[in-house]
Amino acid sequence: MTADRTGITGGGDGARSTAEGRLRAALRSPGGSTRLQAALSAGTYPAPAYIDALVERFGLEPELNVRETLTWALTRHDPQAAIDRLTAELGSTSAQARRQALHTLSKIGDARGWPAITDALLQDADDEVARTAWRTAAALVPGDRVAGLARILATQFGRGDEQVQASLSRVFATLGEPAAPVVDEAGTASDRRVRLHAVATARIMRDPTASFEVAMTEARRLAGAPTRLAVVPVDWDDARGEVLREAQQAEIRGLYGGQDTEPGVKPTADDIAVFVVALDGARPVGCGGLRRIDDVQGEIKRMYVAPSARGGAVARAILDALEEAARGSGWERLVLETGIEQHAAMRFYEREGYERIPPFGAYVGSATSVCYGRELA
Repeated sequence: MTADRTGITGGGDGARSTAEGRLRAALRSPGGSTRLQAALSAGTYPAPAYIDALVERFGLEPELNVRETLTWALTRHDPQAAIDRLTAELGSTSAQARRQALHTLSKIGDARGWPAITDALLQDADDEVARTAWRTAAALVPGDRVAGLARILATQFGRGDEQVQASLSRVFATLGEPAAPVVDEAGTASDRRVRLHAVATARIMRDPTASFEVAMTEARRLAGAPTRLAVVPVDWDDARGEVLREAQQAEIRGLYGGQDTEPGVKPTADDIAVFVVALDGARPVGCGGLRRIDDVQGEIKRMYVAPSARGGAVARAILDALEEAARGSGWERLVLETGIEQHAAMRFYEREGYERIPPFGAYVGSATSVCYGRELA
């Protein structure tokens, strides 16, 4: 048994007797440290045969630090060969693979990677892929293509939650003056969500040190948008709540191929202790409810914000109202379930202090469930 330059002990026959074969085997190891060491070795002693093995791991590798090391290793290889393979990976059905390939192109930083950034990637349905594509495009775009890139990116104004919107605004700030006319035009859009995002982006472009939250607050003030929302308790069968819940369920089914993946008993008027609706003036823009689990614990159900009202304070206002109602009921803890494809929801709850917990109740064994909990002060 000897160690070759990849640092992978080997021997044997067939593909595993080659350095490439041993690298592939090490990258499939159940041990994260072994996979990390293999990627480090492949970057320390680069070889053309390693490029495929490194890129193929993008969509499979569960650990962020290993994925980042795969990217580092590829930056140590011939740029054109790496770019060619990464370009092919951008067509993967795996969102993680597309995201990591884009990230690696940005780290290589070679302008030859620019043609790989397609409009489809800039408008990818996965928020994290799209955000990575925006940043990579801004890093690689030739000077004479900035205005065209800005026009494509402007189609994404109003998209996603506050974190996604902030990412797009920062990209526009990176593009600078050539992108300003497109941002100004979007600032007059009829869609209020697009308009507010564009106005906030213009503020960020003028002062890149400003926080996105401050920029959005100013945009709402300039647009005459309400700066305070009303969150009111309503009956479960209130028509406004029914419309919002139906919209939520339709949106969720769309994320999971049209399937209803929610485990357990659906919430009803019989088991929902509190239900609230958020109103922007007279317009219902969000909702949420609480289901009793026991004397000290409740579950958040049907938390939803209409797409036109996302990116602001609506979700936080609903959550605040639910937590206050829970405290009033003597509950000490709130838990909730969301899904593996609901990335914006996961980011929101984590920002609000909720921590991942093991699946509970009907969610035990569910392949699509992600659960969170928080102790109430």
